Amino acid sequence: MAPGSHRWDDPMRVPTDAETVACELPAGSTLFFRGDTLHAGGANTTADRRRRALSTGICAGWLRPVENSYTNVPIAAAAKLSRRAQELLGYALYDASSIGGGYLGYHDMGDPMKLFSQEP
Repeated sequence: MAPGSHRWDDPMRVPTDAETVACELPAGSTLFFRGDTLHAGGANTTADRRRRALSTGICAGWLRPVENSYTNVPIAAAAKLSRRAQELLGYALYDASSIGGGYLGYHDMGDPMKLFSQEP
């Protein structure tokens, strides 16, 4: 991980080796960090065991999760609604890029509105 990288002006900046640290933790330990801090997972070197991880997040957007789980109204039914109703149901991205943030409300890592333009 690159501690302090969440404060960098350039979000595409690649850290030098000197700016990164390895975070090796004993079993049962927890590491908390901001989601905009550059980080990566190392290889699972155990042959017979899976490595578990839990990622949670609270994002003002306004207070929506990064992955949109609200699109529970069937697409066929939601397609008949107004755009505003679709947005309120979660079929829209929240764009905070103008204030230094990003997009929230993805569906399969894309804009949920694309669901209405797909062929059945």
